[in-house]
Amino acid sequence: MYNCTMDFRIILLILLCLLLFFSCTSIQRHYMDNVDTKYKSIRTMNELIGNLVTKKKDTFFDTVIETDTHSIPVRVYIPKELNEDAPLVLYMHGGGFVLGTYAQKHLVTKQISQKAHCIVVSINYALAPEYPYPEGLMDCLAVYNYFIVNSSLENCQYRDVIVAGDSAGASLSAVICQYQRDKGEKIPLAQILFSPATAKINPKTGEAWESRIKNQKKSFLTERSLEVFYDFYLEGKLEENLYNPYVFPLMTKDFSGLPPAAFVLCGKDPLYDEGFAYAQALQKEGRVEIREFKNKDHNYQGKEAIDFVVAFIKSIERDWGKDDKRKF
Repeated sequence: MYNCTMDFRIILLILLCLLLFFSCTSIQRHYMDNVDTKYKSIRTMNELIGNLVTKKKDTFFDTVIETDTHSIPVRVYIPKELNEDAPLVLYMHGGGFVLGTYAQKHLVTKQISQKAHCIVVSINYALAPEYPYPEGLMDCLAVYNYFIVNSSLENCQYRDVIVAGDSAGASLSAVICQYQRDKGEKIPLAQILFSPATAKINPKTGEAWESRIKNQKKSFLTERSLEVFYDFYLEGKLEENLYNPYVFPLMTKDFSGLPPAAFVLCGKDPLYDEGFAYAQALQKEGRVEIREFKNKDHNYQGKEAIDFVVAFIKSIERDWGKDDKRKF
């Protein structure tokens, strides 16, 4: 006889274990310090927690974007109350280019879609070490350009594309803006960057960022994990790529011609300094909005952060066309 009570207990046990993992910094630090051997286990946990928080009644569907060589999985959110001609938000999850899925970011992307009344598309781009740089970036560019060429999805219209992401995904979002500009192609309408990874070293001094030294003592984002992430992503060629702006966007020599940006920065984040430096660099050339959470660790995406981002999206929508010098 089928025992649904037993199934429920198993699911509850799994959920409790996952919640313990994601809420206990010491456990997170252990896994992150050993991410070179545990990254597959962490991927599995990320997928499980993502699936557990996903409800059937949520308004989304999973599909793929086809390229000439392969299919790229995406998750699409279309809110019940969709603003006419609202921008589409293309979201790239974090995880050091090694971890993460769109399922893990389900609650974030769902909230953005519902609160901003816009379509959100979240990408499962190729991850290292199986697919090192530039594979993940190329996936994100392919999906971005697909939605630039098209102007509707499931019979829903959108007028433009905003790129968004957290941590490594924020880095990819920033790089998309630079890459499109450098190639003379259409850049995004705006960029939304949660705790972006923008440079391993301070380009002005060549030294390590103070926040990387000070905040890594207690953050779940450990020094060892960052080393492994970039070692996997760059196939051991970090030194050769220290000044590559398509890996570290702060290293570009030209900050002009980039879209408006919203930054969510966290005071206890090891990546705080490089994120703030990138915001300052963009601010000299255009519109930048910053929301700081002084007592939060890396990649805070609570209600206040989401509400800030939603307000930014709505302001971009209101100001559509004003001083828009992008290539069309």
